[in-house]
Amino acid sequence: MTLLSAYNPKLVRMRFVFILSLALLFSYLFFDAYPGLNWLLFVLATVVSMFFLYRDRFQRLTYVGAAGVLLSAVSVVLHPSGWTFVVSLIWCGFFVSASSSPQLRSAFTLMLQTAAQALLAAINTLRDLFLFQKDSSSKLGKYLRYYYFMAPVLIILLFVWIYSAANPWFESYLGNFSAYMHSFFVWVKGMVNMQWLALFVLGLVMSVYALTPAAWEQLQQWESKQQETMLRQRQPVLQGISLMGLKHEWRSAIFLLLGLNLLLLILNAFDLWYVWIGFEWNGDYLKQFVHEGTWLLVLSIFISIAITLYYYRGNLNFLHSPLLRKLTIIWIAQNGFLALSVVRRNLYYIEYFNLAYKRIAVMFFLALVLFGLFTVLWKVLHRKRLYYLLRTNSMAVLLVFLLSASISWDPFIARYNMAHADTAFVHFDFLIRMNFESFPYLDLPLERLKEIEEKRNERFPDEAQYISAEQFHARLQERMAAFAEYQDERSWKEWNWADHRVEQYLADKANMEASEQTAMR
Repeated sequence: MTLLSAYNPKLVRMRFVFILSLALLFSYLFFDAYPGLNWLLFVLATVVSMFFLYRDRFQRLTYVGAAGVLLSAVSVVLHPSGWTFVVSLIWCGFFVSASSSPQLRSAFTLMLQTAAQALLAAINTLRDLFLFQKDSSSKLGKYLRYYYFMAPVLIILLFVWIYSAANPWFESYLGNFSAYMHSFFVWVKGMVNMQWLALFVLGLVMSVYALTPAAWEQLQQWESKQQETMLRQRQPVLQGISLMGLKHEWRSAIFLLLGLNLLLLILNAFDLWYVWIGFEWNGDYLKQFVHEGTWLLVLSIFISIAITLYYYRGNLNFLHSPLLRKLTIIWIAQNGFLALSVVRRNLYYIEYFNLAYKRIAVMFFLALVLFGLFTVLWKVLHRKRLYYLLRTNSMAVLLVFLLSASISWDPFIARYNMAHADTAFVHFDFLIRMNFESFPYLDLPLERLKEIEEKRNERFPDEAQYISAEQFHARLQERMAAFAEYQDERSWKEWNWADHRVEQYLADKANMEASEQTAMR
């Protein structure tokens, strides 16, 4: 791993100013505040700072990363959740890597660079500090020379504390050093807010990560050698052994694909009849049909992709064999139909048991599987290399993450499940744990909730393990009251559109109840 650029005193000085400014901004925005509008403001400030410092390094993927970062940060403001925030962090890493390493051409290598960026940025920052303090033309550099003494002093104090705590004679000789250190830390804690200090340090780490360019040179060298389209590699032939080896591999591929296509045809025929045409729900929980069956079929698809990539890794691509190519196309097409059958299984599960996070995640995952099968087919037809698959599928994963984070799933699930409460299973235990944004769709009259519970118990007799409609209604009222109380203590920095809508809903509900009580009087 090597540094990206030579030492530039003017740029280093400017970068240090931006790093400290962003760290102070971060500590201010997140002091006693959860992520919301503050995250968008910090991300926007970081993107602007990076553009100001390194706009000459911005290229196509950098602008893609900037767009993804801003869109994901907007999603955090619209509907904050753990997944939305994680996706925003992933896109932040992608954008920073694209800015640090403009030579990288794929999302796959940029995400590898993201993992190395933290170490490289720290190394570059320490190097810049070392060179900066040696710069005699800088007044600040002269003062930075004294940081050499900070580490030894801290280490000496640490050992003094250890020895004084372990040896009472040593401690008495120093005049109760532990008590003095305790008093000192109490004084420091009283003078400095520790939460603010921790946020400042975290902001400093994030700012150094974002604004200190560093590149993984070996990764750049590896990618610079990668080509998307295969070229035929002429290999030395020793008494016909190499040519015969290729023919043996061709025969092996023909035999294997014939057998696997036949097996998959039988399996798809069963799925066509029992899943697509003649499916009848018998009232069970579809556990084996969906859970175990889905992941085993997905595993088989991945093994199928690996087999295809193995045989089409080299000169077998250039062997004129219409039979092998047709068998491969049929094999990939049959795996595509198998993936669609898995989609149909999941849709049955949703139809009878309503939406849940994992069922939605399965749909996104299967969309990526289908796209991956298409790219494998494209690789076979157009003699593409493995690098093509890594580049296209890694970007597809990032875009799917961004799409999944752009939708507020809790209210979507709550609205869908309550709308289908008469025909599908309603899991009160699951719904009561949803975030505040789902309140307007869960806040049904108790009579309606009891009606839902009654219909659910008719279809699913073992209802004793689930909370009742009365318990669900009572807990929901408690959560709404807690939300209203919490909103009064929130800062503008935590503002988000989802909580704002819920706050309006609760205010309208309170006004309506007050009007009804007035009318009754």
